[in-house]
Amino acid sequence: METRGNTGLSGAARGASLALKGAVVLLALWGQYLGFLRAGYVAAGHFLYFTNISNILCAAGALVFFVYEARRAQPPMWLLHARLAYTAGIALVFIVFSLLLSPLMSAAYLASRDNLVVHNLLPMLCVLDFILFGHGYAQARRRPLAGLVTPLLYYALTFALSRTGRFFGRGSRFPYFFLDDAANGWFTVGGGRLGVFWWMLLMTAAQLGISAGLVFLQGRVHVAAPGEPEANPPEARRAEEVA
Repeated sequence: METRGNTGLSGAARGASLALKGAVVLLALWGQYLGFLRAGYVAAGHFLYFTNISNILCAAGALVFFVYEARRAQPPMWLLHARLAYTAGIALVFIVFSLLLSPLMSAAYLASRDNLVVHNLLPMLCVLDFILFGHGYAQARRRPLAGLVTPLLYYALTFALSRTGRFFGRGSRFPYFFLDDAANGWFTVGGGRLGVFWWMLLMTAAQLGISAGLVFLQGRVHVAAPGEPEANPPEARRAEEVA
């Protein structure tokens, strides 16, 4: 249940929060349009890629939190956990694409507008919005496990679809090479290959680290709303030390 009262930001901070959320929504829509334009308006599994799913979740979440901020209402706790989940997911998109996938892409695509929007600009703005204007999440700051929801659900979706014969783009049964158990096996180590299980383990560990990092940064540098309790008050710190 939402609560009303002195929960929203005020002044320039509130305007910046609304503007940033609005920018996330518009960029996500533009990025999806550019992706369809590049594909000749053919879906071909477009909405089955983690990048596009994460972009859409960020847009939907930003729109929801825009409304809460505009109404000066406090979102329910489950929605704050969901925010961490999709923010950590889009941060993973940025990191995985930068480290693993960009070396496989052409220079033309890397310099394209759709790539810069969906893999770079939108993830950075979504993360910035969570860190600066994620007020209200202080109560849940010790629960970074919520950030694992999006990749774990995506793994389940990917393998379920691959077993039904569903093809992603370019005629592949898998959206990304590191999830291709037919080519890599599950527990392979060596021969220039790494099994899917180990990739998933690495991704899950990375996602947990990202989630913890987001929660830590949000608790330290976010713009506090009037009347918001301190993220880690002295009483809580003393209790943690005793425990």
